Amino acid sequence: MNWTETHQRLIDCGIAAERLPEEWQVGIDLRGADLRRANLSGADLRRANLRGADLSGADLRRADLRWADLSGANLRWADLSGANLRRANLSGAAVSWQSHDLVAELLRREAGDDVPRRMLAGLVLVSRDWCWNTFLALDIDPALRDWALTELRRWVTDGDNAPEALRPPVSDQATFPAA
Repeated sequence: MNWTETHQRLIDCGIAAERLPEEWQVGIDLRGADLRRANLSGADLRRANLRGADLSGADLRRADLRWADLSGANLRWADLSGANLRRANLSGAAVSWQSHDLVAELLRREAGDDVPRRMLAGLVLVSRDWCWNTFLALDIDPALRDWALTELRRWVTDGDNAPEALRPPVSDQATFPAA
C-alpha cells in the first residue's frame, strides 16, 4: 500500500489529518494512537512511532512494520498475518497470542543462529492451522519445547489471554490471605 492509501486509512481510523504528514516520511508519530480494530492491512508503517498505541483487534495483515517502535503497544487480538516485524521494538508490547507471525518473530529473535530453534520458529510461522494444543503435543526435543515456552513466558501479561501452557503453575503464584 502506498502512503496516500495508508494516510487515508489512518484518517478513517480517527487520526487527525493535521497529525499526519502529506508525504510519507520515516518515523511517522502515532504515539499513543487509538487504532483499535483499525484496518491497516498492507500499510507502510516502517519506522513508525507506535509507542503505547492501542492496536487491539487491528487488521495489520501484510503491514510493513520494520523498525517500528511498538513498545508498550497493545497488540492483543491484532491480525499480524504476513506483517513484517523485522527490527520492530516490541518491548513491553501486549502480545496477540493467536498471531503465528508475532509468536514466531519473538522466537526467531531469541533463537539467534541456533538452527533447531530457528526451525521451530519457522514451524510456528508456517503452521497457521495449528493451535497451541497441537504445538504442545509435537514429538520434539523436550529441551527445545522448554526453551520456546520459557522465552514466550517472558511476554505474558495479566489479562492478555495467553494460553495456559504459558501461565505459571498455581503453586508458583503468590497467595494472599482472605481479608
